[in-house]
Amino acid sequence: MWEKITILVIFIILRGTQMNSTLCSEDPKCRCIHLQGGLKADCSGKGLKVLPKFSQAVTQIDASYNNITNCPKLSYLRLLMYLDLSYNDIPSFHNNPFENLTMLRTLNISNNKFKLNDETFPPSVIENLQLSNNKLGIFLAKDVNGKILKNLTNLTHLDLSNNEVVSLSKNVFQSLSKVSTLDLSFNSMDHIVFKFNHMKNLKVLNVSNNRLSSLSGSTRRTLDEIANWRDFPLILDLRNNPLLCNCETKVFIKWMFQKQKKNINFMSFESYNCSTEDKRIFSFNDRKILIELDMRCGPYSELAAGILVLIILFLVLLFTRIVYRYRWKVRYFYYMTKSKFHGYKSLKNHTMYKYDAFISHADEDRDFVIKKMLPMLESKGNLKLCLHFRDFVPGYDIAENISTAINQSRYTVFVLSPEFVKSYWCMFELRMAQMESFYERAGEEMLFVVLYKVLSHPQIPLYLRELMDKKSYIEYPKDDPEEKDFWSNIHSTLNGSGDIVTSA
Repeated sequence: MWEKITILVIFIILRGTQMNSTLCSEDPKCRCIHLQGGLKADCSGKGLKVLPKFSQAVTQIDASYNNITNCPKLSYLRLLMYLDLSYNDIPSFHNNPFENLTMLRTLNISNNKFKLNDETFPPSVIENLQLSNNKLGIFLAKDVNGKILKNLTNLTHLDLSNNEVVSLSKNVFQSLSKVSTLDLSFNSMDHIVFKFNHMKNLKVLNVSNNRLSSLSGSTRRTLDEIANWRDFPLILDLRNNPLLCNCETKVFIKWMFQKQKKNINFMSFESYNCSTEDKRIFSFNDRKILIELDMRCGPYSELAAGILVLIILFLVLLFTRIVYRYRWKVRYFYYMTKSKFHGYKSLKNHTMYKYDAFISHADEDRDFVIKKMLPMLESKGNLKLCLHFRDFVPGYDIAENISTAINQSRYTVFVLSPEFVKSYWCMFELRMAQMESFYERAGEEMLFVVLYKVLSHPQIPLYLRELMDKKSYIEYPKDDPEEKDFWSNIHSTLNGSGDIVTSA
């Protein structure tokens, strides 16, 4: 009813104005073309810098291929249905130039320097929007809430081709439920993440000439849902995408063959091809690729892959177990090798040592070492002791200093106390000395344990308990009369002139 009234109004206006070929625009360069049911102003390629004033009877304007930089307000053109501003230099729209244009159905602003924002398109009845070749990818990617196109609820055809689109936000098309043709060709998308399951009228989805290697499961399910609910097929254009055919994309490739010419029509399906990981190219004009994928990705290959994973896992666990079991041996050889780079040499002939003994003690027992051991063994006993707070080389790793000190000392003396067994570095020194004794000195006696403070049985770690069971140790006396014999015993042992007299 309303459409008949609109056509009648147009007819009356045309008859009343007696329009001729010179009166549709104030610019004589624009040519008037009378159409059935309307009047077209053809201003294409006229070198215009400004869009001229048009007759109110104009229904179509073609102002493409000019140098126009701004679109003036066109609200006086109540009968305008078609506007082509492509191939100009329009960066954006200001002051809503299409306000009150209730008849405008097609707008073409392709090939401009156009920029988008949330207010670019106010509410309108536009059905066909051409936006190709405007480098709009960056704007659309940031539109996470779908505000740019939210007012174009009547769109049925949207062209966003050749816009350097790498990725589209999830909700960019959330308001476009009436779209039947969506053109995203000649972009750089490698995944489809935007929602389009609400586009129940979608007939053509063009994503040709992108970087798609496959379509995700969620995208395929959406396409199936749209295609299954109507009687005509959905046209999907995937031409000139670098499709992959491997075990990961096997389901996608099979899906394409299954859907073709059923409820999804792939544009020029026979021209498609995909590449394997070894750069082999397979054409879709036969089904050889399906046979190839079945051979590569069948149950036997999955079984082989599973066995390989189990073997690798077993080897990793075995290696981890071996490393853990011999971790102290590995650490010992590591630090001894590292110390060689600093000029130290392993004393394998055991004829000369830099120190008579390396004293391993907890920091809490330093007073005993300084006030008792140093005077009795070094000052009075003429022995040379290695103490970490005095003789370690500044700037070197603590572990490297420890390994070197043990290697260059005839004995290693452990001042045992509750604090000793709690100290990480004291336990490290004990382990390194055990490695030195076993691997460098062929089991030679070099470990000397002084029980400085009494330890309860649960306080002593298992490997230290085993050492004390196998090796002799001497207990620091509580009474002064016994202290002289205690120091004499230690001195004679460290000096190589006597054996340890155990007090255990």
